[in-house]
Amino acid sequence: MSTLSALYRFRFRALANQATQQLDNNKLKFIIVSSSALVLWVSIFVFFHRSLRFVGPFEEIGDVVRLYFLALFFFALGVMLVISNIIINYSSLFHSPESDYLISLPVSSGRIFFYKLTESIAFSSWAFLFLGSPLLIAFGIDRHANWLYYVWTVLFSAVFIILPALVGSSFSIIIGRFLPRHRRAIVLALIGIVAIALAFVITQMADLRGTRFEFTAGWMQQFMGKLSFAQNPLLPSFWVTRGLFSAVESAGAPDTIFFFLLLLSQVLFLGLVAHWMASLFYFSGYSLVRSSRHDKKYKPTSLVDWLTHLVLWFLGRPLRLIIIKDIKTLMRDPVQWTQLLIFFGLLAIYFINIKNIPYINLQENMWQYLVSSLNLVATTLTLATFTTRFVYPQISLEGKRFWIIGMMPLKREDIFYSKLVFALAGAIIITEPLVFISSYQLEVPSFMLMHHLYVAFLICLGLSSIAVTLGVLYPNMREDNPSKIVSGFGGTLTLVMSLLYVLSIIVIGSLPSHLYYVLHRINVETFMQFQTISIIVISAIAIITTGFSVWLGLRTIRKMEV
Repeated sequence: MSTLSALYRFRFRALANQATQQLDNNKLKFIIVSSSALVLWVSIFVFFHRSLRFVGPFEEIGDVVRLYFLALFFFALGVMLVISNIIINYSSLFHSPESDYLISLPVSSGRIFFYKLTESIAFSSWAFLFLGSPLLIAFGIDRHANWLYYVWTVLFSAVFIILPALVGSSFSIIIGRFLPRHRRAIVLALIGIVAIALAFVITQMADLRGTRFEFTAGWMQQFMGKLSFAQNPLLPSFWVTRGLFSAVESAGAPDTIFFFLLLLSQVLFLGLVAHWMASLFYFSGYSLVRSSRHDKKYKPTSLVDWLTHLVLWFLGRPLRLIIIKDIKTLMRDPVQWTQLLIFFGLLAIYFINIKNIPYINLQENMWQYLVSSLNLVATTLTLATFTTRFVYPQISLEGKRFWIIGMMPLKREDIFYSKLVFALAGAIIITEPLVFISSYQLEVPSFMLMHHLYVAFLICLGLSSIAVTLGVLYPNMREDNPSKIVSGFGGTLTLVMSLLYVLSIIVIGSLPSHLYYVLHRINVETFMQFQTISIIVISAIAIITTGFSVWLGLRTIRKMEV
């Protein structure tokens, strides 16, 4: 048995045993996650199917729109997969305990590299399978494709996801070998490149600013022209798109075979290059990364200390010190805070450039309400996922060191309050400016702006209390990996409860505006009455949710045994 096959066999058995154990211990989690994933997949499929059907009546440019849409989708997904694979491969190749063990075995660097590459493909490419499969199936149904199209879809998809993985892994080898001390700068550079690229795409649409969005063939041709960069013949996304289009028309067309072989040849070539680079640079890069660690000297006080003491002056000093400790812990782990920076940074870029994106007469109150409300939903749902990801594990991450905090001259209730204030302050600092920028750029009326800011505040309050309380109810003191802590039952329950809370606040808070601006079912006087009632209702929901969560969390942390 070869070395690689033995490693793959071991990994397969480990995953199978872990899946069986998780299924036996967390059946509720499996049911919730599976149901949610199925609903989300069906929703994405319906969205893509209706979008493709919408452009069907435009016989002049219908196929062109579909072609550009698929090319842009594969281009964006390919860029995301490259960045994801750089981060995952660097971590698994140079900082994984399993890599430490494999390096000590009589296994070549090339085989370790390909073993870890397979792991990276599995972790980074699930998004492609989850987002790409509904689009490709919807495209096939829209074009009435035969069964051979779906065979080609599987082949193209399987080869395409390997390409960005090879590119990302090659970059991770280069970073580890030649730039072992500049990880944070490299991560920031990647984020900057993505942000600049997104800003460029948005600003390229400035010519359409102020034009009425009437879905005519001429308008679509002008709009598609701004996205022509995705049609570069040198891009793999172009090859996949043209190959699938040819497969729809004729499953055995020469163009389909040509583009598939072109994509496959590039994957094989990059595989050889990556194997050569791993054989030459992986071991030396691993040695440099592991030996380049140095103890950084931190100053007794910093800007974080000064700002925290200034802003949270009304809290006791012990609470402020715990909050400072949590802030510094987050800042010293770039893998954690870069996720916040990427997602909310992209939202900020979108909101700032929102006037350059052509909507249907953005000066009308109806479209101002719809777009600003959708932006509020996107911001708060993103916040819900990040409170689950970062706030819920806070108590668990104290781990075996929790007794140290327990020995401090402060009550356990103060520990709970410090986590709550940390979560609430972070949520407000991130969310409120984004909501304000969105509403200000859309030039919504003042009362709508204040309403959105108030709704965002209530959501921040509820999400923070839910995440902190469930973190106290379902702690995992033996695990120091936040991702594994969140993957447990408590993390799943936190995400579900957070999403339900956000949706309930948004639906109830937006119902009067929807009846007035969109459906035109009520007059101004009735709208103001309904709006007042909705504000009272969502305020009551937020107060009850927060009050009950705080009461339950305090009650639990008093009885917690460490």
